[in-house]
Amino acid sequence: MAAVMQVQPGHSVGDIHIGMLRKDAERYLSHAVYRFQVEYEQDKVSFVEINAEAGLSCKYEDIDVFQIKAAQLVEQLDVISPYDRLQSDGCMYRFPQLGLVLWRDLNLTEEDMEQPWFQEMPVENQEDTMRSLYFATAGVFAPENR
Repeated sequence: MAAVMQVQPGHSVGDIHIGMLRKDAERYLSHAVYRFQVEYEQDKVSFVEINAEAGLSCKYEDIDVFQIKAAQLVEQLDVISPYDRLQSDGCMYRFPQLGLVLWRDLNLTEEDMEQPWFQEMPVENQEDTMRSLYFATAGVFAPENR
């Protein structure tokens, strides 16, 4: 059974939350099994991001953000709170009112997989590239005023 990490936009990823003291976050991170990126402002957590890793389920409500295709997830979240059309580029989507950012290294679509550039790749490369149909990281930050 996969470990489950809760992603609460604008608040926390797992046990690391926005506003947590640096010393407490670093104590937690020193024993963490999974890879986090944490940023601080005035010795408090201002941003926390988790990477997709084998065996880790990252849930926002009942959605596993690393197991649902990026296009589908963006569509669902955009209904809840629109993503920033100026700062989002197909690889990164920022939801300022939720306090959530999602990232993948390539803006890959289902249609891309029918294109010659994709079809001509070795199978191993196709499989690796297909991972970009999904997000690779999820990060939270203090939401902007609505």
